[in-house]
Amino acid sequence: MTTEDQKEHEQDPTHEPVRREEPTISADRAGPLAIRRARDDKSVYGKLKRKKLAWEVISVDDLGGTYQVQLSYRPAGKFKGEPGREQIILDGSGKVLSRDIQQEPEVPKGGFPLLLIGGVGAVVVVVGLFFTGNLPFFGGSSSRATVDVFPSSGSKLVSGDGSVIVQIKGGSVDQQYQLRHAVRPVEQLPRSLPEGFLTPINVFDLTLLENGIPVPPPFEFNEPISVIIKIDRATWADLGTRPDATVSILHFDEELGKWELLRTQLDRDEATAGAFVDTLSTFAVAIRT
Repeated sequence: MTTEDQKEHEQDPTHEPVRREEPTISADRAGPLAIRRARDDKSVYGKLKRKKLAWEVISVDDLGGTYQVQLSYRPAGKFKGEPGREQIILDGSGKVLSRDIQQEPEVPKGGFPLLLIGGVGAVVVVVGLFFTGNLPFFGGSSSRATVDVFPSSGSKLVSGDGSVIVQIKGGSVDQQYQLRHAVRPVEQLPRSLPEGFLTPINVFDLTLLENGIPVPPPFEFNEPISVIIKIDRATWADLGTRPDATVSILHFDEELGKWELLRTQLDRDEATAGAFVDTLSTFAVAIRT
């Protein structure tokens, strides 16, 4: 092709120039890029959107073509409260697919006198009360955490307080859903725990949503999903002195109206209890004697 022909070809309005595909970002770049995207668009932060904020990367998960980035955020400067948590999903080119504020920054009001007064002794008393079954449930933050679940790639949900982690493999669902975690007060248990179980350490609901509406039961995932709960290390230490006690995860079967004891895997090094399930409802983590 001559130079003149090349010019005419380039000037031809029907000619479409070759588009270069955007480069795929690496997991190392996904975290800083998510912070940049968050900084560029602060409209999701409500009353903090006009404030100067500071972000940190909590985790980056490669979901196979997309990246799930967990960020903490807080007002810049001195901040004595609990940072907020945000989840950002990026595609392979760094484009934002979704953003979810899982927890807003919390400023303590009046401090925590119980912990300050009790000191180390208070911890010992708390652990002992777990085993007597007399401890009221402390559910932590009442905020909810939500994550998008895609058919082609996996997903990971982390609760607002970081105590519950749910892993979902790609192919577990046939369409896009949302998975929601919500703390449930112990007095709102659908039914008392079976005999031999003490006051629950953690109670929560896992709900699958379609366009924000709960999916009615029965719903089964194509592949079992992993539910991991972090256990306080003081509780683990006390368990070591009681060979007859263990930590178990229970799942409430709404159709049968009773608790189902899940096959629980304990990791003392990581201080976690885990199980696999293919249906969702209310979960309880409790000590069995």
